[in-house]
Amino acid sequence: VLPHLRAEVLPMCKAGGHDRVTLHFRNGDVALAYGAQMLKGYHDQPPCLYYHRVIETGLGGRPFREVQLVFSKEEPQNPCIADIRSRHQDKLVLSPTNTVVGDTCLLLKAKNLAVTTSSLATTLKMMNSKISRLFFVNTLLEDA
Repeated sequence: VLPHLRAEVLPMCKAGGHDRVTLHFRNGDVALAYGAQMLKGYHDQPPCLYYHRVIETGLGGRPFREVQLVFSKEEPQNPCIADIRSRHQDKLVLSPTNTVVGDTCLLLKAKNLAVTTSSLATTLKMMNSKISRLFFVNTLLEDA
């Protein structure tokens, strides 16, 4: 699939170093869905604690020094975005590119990637050949 990727995607960003983690967030229709409130686990978003643990201990038990955020402009915004910016002011927290092509590039080049329940993140993590660490949360709950 990668040979068929549009030529302008990969030049749209620079890869981060080993001490940067890229975090993917869902905004919009499911931004506030967690704990099987609405979707019985399908596309539920992880709690902020998931992201904090990745940032604070995901680098072999140590914290990452840089945090790359990837999210859309859709509303409502995932509340974990503001929470991470507030709690991790001691780190370099980078904003998304605000373009689909640029953010696709960030997800494809991430060496350390924390994903959500999202078809975009699922697809791009499988296309990323540079991943050293992949973090994911299982929000799918069994139907009772």
